Amino acid sequence: MSRQPRPFRKAALSLSIVLLLAASAIAQEDKKTDDDKPADPDTGESTVEEKTLGLLPNPLQKYGVKFAATYIGEVLGNASGGLKQGSVYEGRLNLAVDVDLQKLVGLDKLTFHSNMFQIHGDGLSRSNLQNFFTVSGIEALPSTRLYEAYFEKQWGAKKVSLKFGQLAADSEFFNTKYTDVFTNASLGWPAITSFNLPSGGPSPPLAALGARLLVNVNDQLSLLGAIFDGDQAGPGPGDPQERNRYGLNFRINDPPLLLGQVQYAWNNKKGDPNLTGQIKVGGWRHFGWFADQRLDSTGLSLAASASSAQPLLLSGDIGGWVFLSSRSIVCLIATTAASVCSREFPLRLPIEISSISTPMPALNSSLCETIAQTISSGSQRVTLTSRKERRRSTRIIGPCLTRSGPCEASRAC
Repeated sequence: MSRQPRPFRKAALSLSIVLLLAASAIAQEDKKTDDDKPADPDTGESTVEEKTLGLLPNPLQKYGVKFAATYIGEVLGNASGGLKQGSVYEGRLNLAVDVDLQKLVGLDKLTFHSNMFQIHGDGLSRSNLQNFFTVSGIEALPSTRLYEAYFEKQWGAKKVSLKFGQLAADSEFFNTKYTDVFTNASLGWPAITSFNLPSGGPSPPLAALGARLLVNVNDQLSLLGAIFDGDQAGPGPGDPQERNRYGLNFRINDPPLLLGQVQYAWNNKKGDPNLTGQIKVGGWRHFGWFADQRLDSTGLSLAASASSAQPLLLSGDIGGWVFLSSRSIVCLIATTAASVCSREFPLRLPIEISSISTPMPALNSSLCETIAQTISSGSQRVTLTSRKERRRSTRIIGPCLTRSGPCEASRAC
């Protein structure tokens, strides 16, 4: 009689070696000021704060030019499960520059920020697991690439701010600073957007040309809106990171992506002894065309023998989120709809619970059964099939599937 594997043997072993050339981040009593400044994608801290400059000399600081550097190295491994077992090393060097153009050339309240990545090593998800929820937030194809490069203009006492250039959305939208310490990539830019949007949306390692407007109504309430090029790597087969290898595509002709967010913070005044917190309510609208995951161009099921094998094209993708975060709790509710123009199936079921993330090729059966019960209570009937049957179901039940097929509890779904 075989013994059941112990729970720890099912978990991926991870050892992260974090080498920061920037000085260690110290929690600030008033994070509101930090939210208005360029954020380091590795530490979540402002790149213009003195403490993030670390060991780098800054001889041009008196002219308004500051440099920052961060290096993260990780050793990750899986002892069981996956396509194969083993360990990998991956690393990312991030070099950033911030220029205060008011000090440099006298342009009032205008700044410039840019940073680049040098990515090297292998990825555990790409090499060993082939799972959808990437284990590491820095995993990407090895390359030296430009990430962000933008100007920012402010009016008033930081009441209004406009960014324009090559931007990432994950630093301000759909995020919380309390997830910076976690490894899994879905705790940064969630899988609900990275799998629904072309090229994964404007997030590491692919930023997109666009503009972002921020209005601070008061110290607690802020409004954000942004427009991006909707496909920063451009259409085509294969990995989007290969189609935009160096971050220099600078595309502007793709259907746009709109993002909007309202955020409210409490207990965020300096010296307030109570726990700080914030709620964010937002949504996105992409104006491109998306392939239906269930029906073909004639309205038949893609799994039917008489199917044309060409998916029905749906106009646009829309979704929303609610983010509640504090030092004691982080909660995300997110949902997406395939198209407002689809008559037969106008809405998709919610596909993401952000606290679900695993490097293994299958979640445990009780978790999949819970998701299955949630789906079965909806108005649509869902049938899972493997990839060999040429059916992609990831937009319906993302957490239950891996690239190698349905999870062991898919029969419950």
